[in-house]
Amino acid sequence: MSASNCDHPTLSLQARNFSVMAALSSLATGAAAGGRDDIALVGQDIVDQLQAALPLHAIYLRLHGPHAGHQWAVYRDEGGRDLSADDERALASLLAKLDHPSQPLVLQDLPGLPAVFRGIACSARAGQVEATVLLAHPASGFPHVADTALLPPVAACAALLAGTAWHRDAATPPPPATDLRDTSPQSRERLIEVFRQVPSFMCVLSGPDHVYEWANDRHNAHLGGRQVMGKPVREALPEVAAQGFIELLDQVYRTGESYVGHHLPVVLQRHPDGTAETRYVDVVYQALRGADGRPSGILVQGVDITEQTLAQAALRQKEDRLKLLVDGIQDYAVIVTDPQGVITEWEAGAASITGYEAQEAIGQTLDLIFSDADVSSGVPDHEQQDALRLGRVKDKRWHVGKHGHRFFADGVTTPLHDADGALMGFGKIFRDVSADQTATQQLAELMAASARRERLYETILSNTPDLVYVFDLEHRFIYANAVLLRMWGKTWDEAIGKNCLELGYEPWHAAMHGREIEQVKATRQPIRGEVPFSGTFGRRIYDYIFVPILGPDGEVEAVAGTTRDVTEMHETAEFLREQDQRKDEFLATLAHELRNPLAPVRNGLEILRLSGDLNEKAARARDMMTRQVGHMVRLIDDLMDVSRVSRGKVALQPERLRLATIVDTAIETSRPLIEAARHALVVSMPEPDLPLDGDLTRLAQVLGNLLNNAAKYTPEGGRIELSARSDGPRHVLIRVQDNGVGIPPDMLPRVFDLFTQVGRDLARAQGGLGIGLSLARKLVEMHGGTLDAQSTGPDQGAAFDVRLPLATVDADAVRDPEDRTQTPLITSSTTPSAGQRLRVLVVDDNVDAAETLTLLLQMAGHHTLAAHDGPAALALTDRWTPDAVFLDIGMPGMSGYELLERLRLRPDLTGATFVALTGWGSEDDRRLAHEAGFDFHLTKPADPARVGDILSSLAPRTP
Repeated sequence: MSASNCDHPTLSLQARNFSVMAALSSLATGAAAGGRDDIALVGQDIVDQLQAALPLHAIYLRLHGPHAGHQWAVYRDEGGRDLSADDERALASLLAKLDHPSQPLVLQDLPGLPAVFRGIACSARAGQVEATVLLAHPASGFPHVADTALLPPVAACAALLAGTAWHRDAATPPPPATDLRDTSPQSRERLIEVFRQVPSFMCVLSGPDHVYEWANDRHNAHLGGRQVMGKPVREALPEVAAQGFIELLDQVYRTGESYVGHHLPVVLQRHPDGTAETRYVDVVYQALRGADGRPSGILVQGVDITEQTLAQAALRQKEDRLKLLVDGIQDYAVIVTDPQGVITEWEAGAASITGYEAQEAIGQTLDLIFSDADVSSGVPDHEQQDALRLGRVKDKRWHVGKHGHRFFADGVTTPLHDADGALMGFGKIFRDVSADQTATQQLAELMAASARRERLYETILSNTPDLVYVFDLEHRFIYANAVLLRMWGKTWDEAIGKNCLELGYEPWHAAMHGREIEQVKATRQPIRGEVPFSGTFGRRIYDYIFVPILGPDGEVEAVAGTTRDVTEMHETAEFLREQDQRKDEFLATLAHELRNPLAPVRNGLEILRLSGDLNEKAARARDMMTRQVGHMVRLIDDLMDVSRVSRGKVALQPERLRLATIVDTAIETSRPLIEAARHALVVSMPEPDLPLDGDLTRLAQVLGNLLNNAAKYTPEGGRIELSARSDGPRHVLIRVQDNGVGIPPDMLPRVFDLFTQVGRDLARAQGGLGIGLSLARKLVEMHGGTLDAQSTGPDQGAAFDVRLPLATVDADAVRDPEDRTQTPLITSSTTPSAGQRLRVLVVDDNVDAAETLTLLLQMAGHHTLAAHDGPAALALTDRWTPDAVFLDIGMPGMSGYELLERLRLRPDLTGATFVALTGWGSEDDRRLAHEAGFDFHLTKPADPARVGDILSSLAPRTP
């Protein structure tokens, strides 16, 4: 504490003269003006100036008087607090160390006494020891006594301090006051000896010229032994005249105010040769006052701190350089701890790396930056222990920063020792290499993943049945999987690095692959092919593809390929083609065989109709049979059509049509079936009519199919609606709706599948093969439209929506198709006159078909003959020249084609009309018939009306 905090008044110096003894006695005395016995401090002006300037590290203490050796019992620190028990024990331990009461003692490194020597507060109530503090000064002022700070810095201290404490116990009277101004030889000698021995330099200057009156040994040594006594400072030390010290002395003498200087440089000629030398000093100039209270001299005391100053300057320079170096390497964290691992320094990049600022980290342990797992495992302690044992230890691990972020540190921990080898703490330096570590980990993970993928791919490629390989840009194999090596009959070493020719490929084969590789390189596009190859697996057919492998620059750096053995696929495809062909042949044969017996039936029914002598019941039976024959013919046609459509064999014959024409044609076809079931047909058409581009026959077939289905699957007396309307600006929507059996919801997605029938209830079964709807959808799609079914369930009826694109012209611009109304074979208007009768030859190996058609034509008024094979027909034409010939194509012996060829060669038959009348009704059959020379092609059973149309267009060639 400072002197101003004491409970006792401060006394000014009372020296009556300026002799050295008087000055020293005045500074050392405890006598108070007015004879008071509770003196606290003297030299307050010195104390006031030093208390904030000289941190106290060591104190020279001398005990004297009758109570030497007694301990101080009560003490007040600068905050007014009593001396703690720890302080008392420490002071008792200190006093016990004294060998002799007059022995000077340096107090140093005293734990528990941080405030004891900040000043001596002497209370009238306390004190059992009489003591005199002769000097208090920083330890740096005692280079031969203490070279390090031994006690915590003290804010208040005194340069020269004297005090006496008296025991106030009523039972023990205080000791008699000691007059330290006593000039007895013993007292003077003792005091002079004390000041001569102090480690600081001291002198007394008198008068305004500052004449040397007294100086101790340390002062003389400081000046290099120069004789200065009795001389003014300006004369004794002329070199300091220009350095400002004399001006400072003048100021102190003039004002009476003390001067305290720290680390003052002074140039002295300390050597006999007059060499100038710069020294550094801490000094105090204190005015000495005379009896009148005015300054009459100056007490100078100081300490030569040159060595410490230079050492500290060098240390500071070194520290500055080190700090610059440390501050410049922000990538590194520099941390210093004490021996217990508590952080004392937090430098360089420690804050930026960890996120903790210095004020947050200092005072914490290194656990701060270790993970919980590492702390639990004792890693921080083990690290320092290993550093002590090994001299240094490396640290590479993940640490944890302020906000929980992880960083990977690469560094080292080393123990720090002082000059005597004592452990001062630990230094930890590390660099954040998280990015490198992450990259290393990622690289390791990538390499591991790459190795896994390589093993995976190699396993897959080695076990796949396909051939996998890679060519370099010189057409050499640089990779081949196990299957390819087995096909070659080669090992890896035997095959890799060789080209196709070197591996036994035929020259044409190797050259072809070489061209393909070059093409892939040039175009950067895959290329695919198929080639036969003979290897250890025999002669096989392979499908292959070559693809470019592009490098980082986008250039082709290799060509990869895969090859698959497609021999079995080819064989399967060929087998399927054969089966499909056989199926087509079977269907065609089936249709042919079904149509042939239908021909005489249809002809016979037409003959019955023409005869007109049937009663009502017979007529109804005839009409029923006619409808069923027509139904049978449609089934056969649908069966053939769906096969042709599936194989893309049907070619549309599009033309500009009116929607009404399509609807009328479909209704006309389906009317017999609708009327037979006594259904009500309601038709709703848009006004004006709408134009379409399409094949009339096929579109009418679609709507007719839908109307037939509605008629078949609606109970007798039901209702069928056919409506049409515009669906946006470019489409028409045609709906066929009934109130029949409906469609179960689970069947709606499959209702258009081939051979699918919605219901198999025998009571409602109406026959059919389940191909009509499939065929209808395909035909609609060929026209660019859609066909969909809707139904809410069984017995709820069904609706079928046909959506077709409209033509791009107005309905008024549509040309009506030619009149397609077929002329009945025999009517009052079509019965030919005698001059119009034709001679018709019917050639068919089916006798019934030939005879019924002949009879039908004869009833129509034509002169008709029949033959049942080719030779018979040739013989007949030798004596009779027909105008028209109906030829069956599939006759045994001589086919219809052969017979046609021979008949065409006869001059008398030039201009005759030849009609193919056959059970073979495919598009190919029609094409072949026309190519062979037939003028018309009719499929059995021929519609009598169509026969009538053909004959009515002919004229007799001969009278």
